[in-house]
Amino acid sequence: MKKLFPLLFLLIISCAKEEVVVDEFANCKPGVIELKASFADAETGLIEFDIMPSKNQNKGSVTAKESLLWDKGIVPYVIQGTRYLEGGGQIVGINREEDKEKIRAALAELSKETGILFPEYETESELYAEHKDGVKIIAGWKYSTSFLGRQGRIQTITLGLTLEKSVIQHEFMHALGFNHEFTREDRDEYVDVYWENIPEDMHRQFEMKENSKDCGGFDLNSIMMYGSFNVQKDSSKIEMTLKDGSIFERKTTLSEGDIKSVKSLYEDKFKEREKN
Repeated sequence: MKKLFPLLFLLIISCAKEEVVVDEFANCKPGVIELKASFADAETGLIEFDIMPSKNQNKGSVTAKESLLWDKGIVPYVIQGTRYLEGGGQIVGINREEDKEKIRAALAELSKETGILFPEYETESELYAEHKDGVKIIAGWKYSTSFLGRQGRIQTITLGLTLEKSVIQHEFMHALGFNHEFTREDRDEYVDVYWENIPEDMHRQFEMKENSKDCGGFDLNSIMMYGSFNVQKDSSKIEMTLKDGSIFERKTTLSEGDIKSVKSLYEDKFKEREKN
């Protein structure tokens, strides 16, 4: 028995050792993601289908630098109205109260889940006088678009006529500093891209970006992830599948990963807000 005791003691110690769990969302700090102007689509001028080239980075886009995060996690906005509908002609669109409520509801949910505040203002001048930085929303546009991260002064988010909640939240996630999930640098570990089904002039829209793992692991359920069918008018052509060949749809709600990512990236900004 004396000879067995040391071995038994070692076994007990080994079993009692706690497993270390790594929080992949902890200490999510600003990194740099550069979207070069050369990535922009020749026809629309947009990067990755809905990102507007930065106003102050040599016509490229850089996100998640500290200067491109919103002060204290506050994103003030004003609903300006509509501009045009494809084919010409003025439309009512966003000037209807029911349409404004769709935007407010989408932002209220995004705020509740992440802690980001979205105060609304009646005019750009009122917004600028109090915050200097903010978002101007225009609906009835041909494309839904956003800049990547805070640009300084008043930046624009455009929305289509349908005003889907997921689209509104997707564009505001861009404004918060988040890029698309399908161009993360670890994408190919989880997804296969069918390049032969994508027009050659659109290949650059699917190029993976260095340092683009904002927070956490690859998230197929992210509101920033596209589905298997996106670019082609012919919906029978698959552009992306999982590694096992299965197709997937674009998600319409914030994922747990989206929520944790925003909270982690803006953790220090929230602490600044609490001090005041």
